[in-house]
Amino acid sequence: MSGALKERRWANGAFIVDFSLKKSQESRKRKVGRVLQDVNSLPQEKLQEKKSLVVKPKIKSDSAVQPMSDGSSSVAALTQSVIRSAKDPIAARQYIVSEIEKKKNLLRMASRLPDGGQKIKDQLRQLQEALVTCGNADVTTNTSDSKTASSVRPAFTSHSEGNRVLPTENQRLPPHVLREMYSQSAPGKNLYGGRMTGQRLELVSSVTNEALETLHKQLKSCPSAEKETEDPQHLLVSLMTHQRQALTWLLWREKQQPAGGILADDMGLGKTLTMISLVMKDCQNQTGVEDAKPQWLDKDKSIVLSRCSLIVCPASLVHQWAKEIETRCRRSSLNYILYHGDKRERSVLKLSQADIVITTYNLVQKEVQLPKLLKSDKSQQDKPATDEIVEGDGPLARIAWKRVILDEAHGIKNYRSSTALSVCRLRANHRWALTGTPIQNDLSDFYSLLRFLRCSPFDELKVWKKWVENKGASGDERLAVLIRSLLLRRTKDQKMESGAALVPLPEKNIITHYIDFGAYERKLYDQLYKKCENVMVNYISSKSNDSLRSSQLAATNKKIGGDTILLMLLRLRQCCSHPLLTKEELVKEELMGEGVELDLVSAMKELGIQEKAAPSLACESGSDAIVSSAKITLLINKLKEVTSSAGRSTKFVVVSQWTSMLNLVADSLKREDYSHYTIQGDVPPKKRSEMVHDFNTNANSPRVMLVSLRAGGVGLNLIGASHLFIMDLHWNPALELQACDRIYRVGQKNDVVIHKMICKATIEEKIWELQKKKMQLASSVLTGSKTSHSKLTLEDLKSLFSIRESSSWTRFGGEGFM
Repeated sequence: MSGALKERRWANGAFIVDFSLKKSQESRKRKVGRVLQDVNSLPQEKLQEKKSLVVKPKIKSDSAVQPMSDGSSSVAALTQSVIRSAKDPIAARQYIVSEIEKKKNLLRMASRLPDGGQKIKDQLRQLQEALVTCGNADVTTNTSDSKTASSVRPAFTSHSEGNRVLPTENQRLPPHVLREMYSQSAPGKNLYGGRMTGQRLELVSSVTNEALETLHKQLKSCPSAEKETEDPQHLLVSLMTHQRQALTWLLWREKQQPAGGILADDMGLGKTLTMISLVMKDCQNQTGVEDAKPQWLDKDKSIVLSRCSLIVCPASLVHQWAKEIETRCRRSSLNYILYHGDKRERSVLKLSQADIVITTYNLVQKEVQLPKLLKSDKSQQDKPATDEIVEGDGPLARIAWKRVILDEAHGIKNYRSSTALSVCRLRANHRWALTGTPIQNDLSDFYSLLRFLRCSPFDELKVWKKWVENKGASGDERLAVLIRSLLLRRTKDQKMESGAALVPLPEKNIITHYIDFGAYERKLYDQLYKKCENVMVNYISSKSNDSLRSSQLAATNKKIGGDTILLMLLRLRQCCSHPLLTKEELVKEELMGEGVELDLVSAMKELGIQEKAAPSLACESGSDAIVSSAKITLLINKLKEVTSSAGRSTKFVVVSQWTSMLNLVADSLKREDYSHYTIQGDVPPKKRSEMVHDFNTNANSPRVMLVSLRAGGVGLNLIGASHLFIMDLHWNPALELQACDRIYRVGQKNDVVIHKMICKATIEEKIWELQKKKMQLASSVLTGSKTSHSKLTLEDLKSLFSIRESSSWTRFGGEGFM
């Protein structure tokens, strides 16, 4: 990509970058002169700007346009002539928009003009007034033919908001404009690539700063935190104060760029109902408008325009969204389609005519195909999403949605995952990410959300790394601007200006149980720990400059690599829960969700550590007669203790990241005559919904709910329980917080107790310290304070095994490992 950046401007949902050669200062001056002459003279023929989003109308000369005393034409008179002379009102409006963009670009050079740009400012104001007049003329034109007007259903609401020109409700926009609006990226959007000359780097800086300034200016129009919006019609329940305030913010953000944002309220504060209210408000504005014929965005009729909102959520939540619509909204007020299962509706036209379509991340991944280059070249995954029709695209990829809403959006935190790549290629005018934990591991989690939002230019990885995630104070300041502009977050313990609680919730207590192993468990754990420690020490020693030592260890470490170390850590954690887990074969669900540990694999591979190995690391228990463990024994004792003091109506939730651990707990519950439900990956969504409803509403239902951390730790409403037990620690504390909020959320009537189990003198105590660091990272980023990075490094690994520093270590880790 050669040449210098000529201009960068907001247009229809993306930055448009034009490139041209600028070889001298004189050529730039001539360029300014030509643009001024073009703006201040009346066009005599059809004008069409090359590579522009607008089509200029045919305009006849108008004798009424008289030169002003300063020698320039009256812009107001000129635009009125454009409106009267143009055959196509849409083209006239788009022509005026293009002139506004030119004026704004010229203002950047105002300091070089004799009057400091005052004349351009006056003309810009007149053009903006003319744009409003053009809109009114457009309405008159459409109402002149009552039959035509009544037979066509307007596709949008018409208004101009700052630099964002929204589609008109009274006229359909030309297909080429719609294609640009709903495209995933615009031509020339990538700032980095090829030879980065000093001039290009300087202009990249200018573009980035302009984007930040635009976001910062948006905050001036942001409504106050206390401003509320009335409940939408046909809503059967009243929104809480914080939900009405959120609705105000959501409506404001949909008029900004990017059109959408991140609703990051604490788990359990009613984000689902808030987003349903947003959709209802939009449908309320369309009341009384008749249906129009399908509007296709291409000649092949492969992409259809829709006013429908697509909701993407985990499979466990599809029926919960449907139930919220059915119970919270008046019947038939929202037409929704559940796009899930083998018998799902596959007609693109029928889907596009609904108000809401609910689907899952897995279906999006299957139906939104990835271009071959995106699959084969990882560098393409670091660039903004592209708009490209791929063979095999399903119905979800063939609709230009009014808005796309991601529930539990932290599920796309790995921006290179196939799910994240597919989700980002969905076409939509508004984009929303719902998550109570927008940052779980590090700042790359937030970048993935910006990429989905198409927050240009920060959806380009190189821009993000250089300008935001650069470990500097300037990067922290830019991150703070992005968060203040795009993210709304309220917590359960937050107070309103009046001093009242944000939401009325009962008390929550967190009890950490430090558990002593029995003699037999301690022996088994120490045996496994010693074996793992020796492998780790020898592994690091083998990388030292001590050639003699390295040669002595070479034979024993040929097969030891990063994957083996991860397996060691996993087995140690499992041994803390139950010795028998170390003898179980690992299943796919248990291996998923270990994303934090993969950071360690990446670090090791950078050192050239890519050997594959899987030596036996199981405990040599010598007996399969172990039926319980210290943690399960404590669990059973606590169930009996709470039942005896609070009564048999008390219900419990037990959470583990391993389904094999849940099976062992289930066996112990049966022996103690405790009935239970189990929610894990193999339970169908509809069955989950039925079990949750029965658990929450039926006093005679099973008193214990066993929940897999991955399958049921997010999105479920389990307010029927008041005690929750976390059986094992995960590297990612955000997942545990999500699990805790299954019972501590709006609607809970009883005091809540969270039980956290940690085995003494084990690796779990070290993991607990790492969890605190990660929670501090998330808190510092969301509150705008100084940030730090929190990947699992070799330094953390050494702390897990209590390895002391030595001169040999420092030669291989540097500050990144010691």
